[in-house]
Amino acid sequence: MKILCKLLALVCLFSGLGFSFAQQPSTATVVVYRTHNKFYRAGHPQVRCDGFPVGRIDNGSWWSVEIPAGRRQVTIADDQLGRTIEMAAGQTYYFAVTYHNAAAVKDESLWQIDVVSKDIADRVVAPLKRSEVKFSGLPTGN
Repeated sequence: MKILCKLLALVCLFSGLGFSFAQQPSTATVVVYRTHNKFYRAGHPQVRCDGFPVGRIDNGSWWSVEIPAGRRQVTIADDQLGRTIEMAAGQTYYFAVTYHNAAAVKDESLWQIDVVSKDIADRVVAPLKRSEVKFSGLPTGN
């Protein structure tokens, strides 16, 4: 009984000092943006992660979602290759969506998604409209 009381006292002491036994985050934040394109405003391409829909991206907007950490493939519309990236828990990753005129590309997809640095994304995203997506997460097992 004395040992139990001592253990309880230690737990109370450590919790009072701000120690936390909470789990570390197991997700990464993904920010997707699309700059304003005055020549092609109508498209709302679907962004996918590991083949599962995450959300549509509107012209001149951005959104963010939490994705389980790990090796992930992020694609857009008809671009099946997309970008494969190892996402670490607690980190943020930025993706830019672009549309290419059909006359300007030959064997590539019209919609493309690229990984960009935080510095570039912060500057470009600032004037864009924030959108909300209803992402319920990837299926279990991924």
